[in-house]
Parts: sequence; structure tokens; C-alpha cells
Amino acid sequence: MKRNMFSKWNTLALAWVLTAGLVSCSSDDSTSDNPQPNPTEAEIVDEQDESFANATSKDFSNLNLLGGLDAEQVDSLLNQMRDKTLKNGQALVDANNDGDNSLSDLSDFSIANITLKYYSVDGQGNPIQLSGRVYLPKLKDEYVDCRNILLNCHPTATGDEQLSMGSLRTLTADSLVVVEPHYTGFGASADKKQTYLCQKLIAQQCVDMIPAVIRLLEKKGVDLLPGYGTYVTGYSQGGGNAVAVGRHIEMVASNDLRKQINLKKVTAGAGPYDPMGTFSYWLKEDRLTLSMVLPMVVQGMMEGHPDVMKDVKFADYFSELYKSTGFIEQVENNDLSAGMMIDNDPRLQSINLGPSGVIGSWMRFSGIMSDEVQNPDSHMRKVLEECLVAEDVTDWVPTVPLELYSCVNDNVVPYGPNTQAYYNKLKKIIDHVKLVPNPLLSDHILGQVNFTYRLTCEKAYCN
Repeated sequence: MKRNMFSKWNTLALAWVLTAGLVSCSSDDSTSDNPQPNPTEAEIVDEQDESFANATSKDFSNLNLLGGLDAEQVDSLLNQMRDKTLKNGQALVDANNDGDNSLSDLSDFSIANITLKYYSVDGQGNPIQLSGRVYLPKLKDEYVDCRNILLNCHPTATGDEQLSMGSLRTLTADSLVVVEPHYTGFGASADKKQTYLCQKLIAQQCVDMIPAVIRLLEKKGVDLLPGYGTYVTGYSQGGGNAVAVGRHIEMVASNDLRKQINLKKVTAGAGPYDPMGTFSYWLKEDRLTLSMVLPMVVQGMMEGHPDVMKDVKFADYFSELYKSTGFIEQVENNDLSAGMMIDNDPRLQSINLGPSGVIGSWMRFSGIMSDEVQNPDSHMRKVLEECLVAEDVTDWVPTVPLELYSCVNDNVVPYGPNTQAYYNKLKKIIDHVKLVPNPLLSDHILGQVNFTYRLTCEKAYCN
């Protein structure tokens, strides 16, 4: 027996409209001469079911990211999230019982984990095949029709094995289709370099996945209920991308695609909404945590803005000291595996300013970047800044509710030039922007735990 069924013609028509809309959905810099995303049929490359209870336990354990998040407060938050999520799962089971007791308990609830390949464009406007995960609720191996779509943008990762950190697939308990795109450099495009912080390009690639998901739902016989819409979330790099996705939908996407996506709300946590403001802050303060992001940013700009960065060399952006670790050469070879621990390299002890929090140490900015980059008149500095300015997404004045969360003393993505500055700009124009500052935390990773609590326990993605 199909649950919450409505005419499949709605889904078929929707898939056709979104596929048509995909052709005119392009990044800010695209022209009519650039190849558009290929609207051919999306490809399912992997599909597995996992019990809801197991997925809940695994995902909240993953939030104990690098180890060491064992403080009493964090354990309490994680336990609350597990309990609340399991109750939400049981509520979905109960709501679909239809009075015949055909469903009994949480063991009847599983999540379909589907890896999907689809087409978008790369930094040069050429077609590229990307992938992402789609999560669907199932009761006794039968798909449940869904009320809304949740597009969740993942945070900074150095490899596919980290993509599950920050997953929101357990929100399928809210009858959601949970969509988590892989950015360039992951999944189907793992052989390519990341376009890190190219927020406008990543936004198009994320939005381009939605038509592929619609076609998937039609294949599976899963209907989106009348009045459905799309919520967008993300933290850290994902927070910046979440705002960029909202911006793309409202400012760039075709009218047909925008109407059918029906954006309802964007909830973003600690995102680098103004990359140039972030870079300037690091330069002025002469310190940052998680120094691997600097090579990732430079590499990202070279991949996403190849015309602007065409006559500069990646390695020239970094000091001889930083290059002595071998990490820059590894990044050039598309290997970021050492990134999370690079600040602990004994060769960098002279620029290590001491503990910053769970994620690592404060590192001296001037000890990482080359002297030429720190010269504001140098060509290398100017072209990098041109790219960073181009990725500013704070020109978006949303027509839908926008919630901005961040730790006031965030040790990775500075609060002032990003969350605070964007909120102050918007509050003069609109009433539907909400600032959620956390004055008690200064650790970026602990902030992610708190942000996930808000999404899962307080339903901040829609409330």
C-alpha cells in the first residue's frame, strides 16, 4: 500500500519542467557560448538501506570529529540529539500506521542511501559529471512520500571519508528528501582538484542536482506532497555554500526552476560569506586556525578562476618554511590527507602560537604565506583578491527567511567580517533575517555540534 500518494503525473510534469529549467540555470560568469549542464538521465551508482537506529547512532558519533569532543556539555548535546531523533523516527512510524497496526516500532524504519551521478559545469563552463547522496525514508521496505526537500551543503573535507561528518540524513524522519551534493573533488569527480571557496560555482553545481533528484523520485515512485518546498542548510564551508545556493536560486536560476524548487528557508552556520573580508582579517590579525585552508583557498581560486590566475604559480604563494613540510607539493598532487594535522608539524613550531581549541593551534599567517603575497601591490596578491571578491555572496537580499548562526569568537571563520557584517547589512533592508550568535563557544567544531542540535532538536531548518 502506497503511503501519502498523489498523482504520479505531478512528479512526471515536475521532472520535465526542472529538466527544462536546468538548461538556463548558469553561474554568474557563464555565457551563451558555454556548454550547459547535460540534462540526460541521472545515474544511480550505489544504493543501500540502513536501519534508522543505526544511522542515528553512527551520525552523531561522527560529530565527535577529531576525537577529544568528550566534554560533559558535548556528550549531553549528542545524547539529546540521539533521543530526539529516535523519537522523531518513531513518530513517523506511528503516523503511517493507518490504524491497521501494520507498523510496530523503529525497526520498521530504514533510510535508503542512494549515490547519484548527474551533470553540471566546471570552472571553465565545461560539462562535468558530479555525484551526491540522496536519502529517502522507508517503512518496511516501502518508500514514504515526502513533504519537502532538504539540501544540506557539507563542510570542509579533505576526502570522501569525511563527507558523512555533518550529514543530516536522520531528518528523513521529518518526511524529508535529504540531498547532500558532493562538490568537485569528491565522489564521481574525486580525480579533480577542489574548487574550494568558489561559492558561486559550487552553488550552481548543488542546484543542478535537484532536477536529478526529481527524476530519481519519479523512478522510485516517491511523490512530493502538494505545497512542498526546499530548505537549504550548511555549516562552515557548507554555510557559505548554503547562502550561495539561496542566492543562485533567487538571482540566477530560471524562473521555472526557481518556482519548482520553491525555496522556503536558508539556515547557515559560520560560513565565509565574504571570502575577501575573511582573508583581510587573517592578514590583519596575523593568525588563523587550520592553516590547510590557505592552500585550499589558493588552489580553489586557480581551479574556479583559471583565466584570472593563469600566470601565477600555486607554490609561489607559500613561504619556504611552510613548503618544507611537503604539504604544498601534496596539495599540488591532489592529496589533502595531511591537512588536518599539518599545524602539528614540528617544522612549523616557530609559527605555532599555541592551542586554539579542539581543532588545533593558532598559526602565524605571515609564516605561511610568501612575502610577495603579503605585498598589497604584488600581482599575485591582486589576482587572488580579485577572485576572492568575486566569490562574495553577501549581495543576496533573500525573499525567504535566512538564519545565520555562528560562535562570536569562532577560531576558524571569523564572526565579524562574515556573519555579523552580513546580518548588519541585511537587517537594514529586510525583517526576515535572524542572527543566532553563540557567545559561549569559541571553537568552530563545537559550534558545529551546537548548530546540528538546533537543526535536529529545534527544527531550525524550517522554524
